[in-house]
Amino acid sequence: MKIIVSKGWEGFADRLQCLSYCVLIAKRFNRMIYVDWNDTIWDEGFQKYFYFTDLPQVVKLSKIPKQKMADVYPAWWRHKLVLPANEWVYDIKDQLEFKPAEGNHFEDIWVHSGIGYREWNVAELCKHLRLQDEIKDQIPLVKFDLPLVHLRGTDRKHTEEQWEALRKKAPVAAVISDDATLVERWMNESPDSKLLSKPVKGYTHKMLTSKHKSNIALLTEFMALSEAPEAYALNEESLFFKMARITNTKMWREE
Repeated sequence: MKIIVSKGWEGFADRLQCLSYCVLIAKRFNRMIYVDWNDTIWDEGFQKYFYFTDLPQVVKLSKIPKQKMADVYPAWWRHKLVLPANEWVYDIKDQLEFKPAEGNHFEDIWVHSGIGYREWNVAELCKHLRLQDEIKDQIPLVKFDLPLVHLRGTDRKHTEEQWEALRKKAPVAAVISDDATLVERWMNESPDSKLLSKPVKGYTHKMLTSKHKSNIALLTEFMALSEAPEAYALNEESLFFKMARITNTKMWREE
């Protein structure tokens, strides 16, 4: 049994990119995949929300034989697989560099730290990624009778020109946002708009609180952006927005 471990760090879009890379690695090198999102941003773990179909996987770290824990690439992770990838990964990123195709790496366990180099194919990821049934029930199917606008605030700045351009594209819209101030302004200027979700206190797309409610809010917004026939962003450089628009989250709901 050879394994690729996908650690999680940063925002949801970054996680999907890294996870996609690890899925590609698993298929290319005939490895099982284990996903560790037990970091301080996501906190609740990957397996509570997702599973893979038609892809060999490890669902618990305890299922990996202890003797394999020493045969790890990059070597820094030897006997440290239980450590979540938190902010410290940036301080030792050179020791965590993951490029298995460069050199002879036959170790039993490979670890991607959730930062750094990645190759990604979201379509390939969506062939295998599925929502757990109990999570599906908590994410509503949205009826798109208006254009959808994404008001990314908090850790993203915008100009007044960007605001005015968005208002022209979608004068009346369905609104999702992580910023209560932006929501208030939009609804004051466009009272016929529809607010799809209220910003959760302490939540942004990059820095979540360690609460299940925040993760569900994130997934609801990401899937709405993915599935909307027409969607616009206040900041079109938002990776969250860009990744949502190229991700087929309808497949996540399939059996």
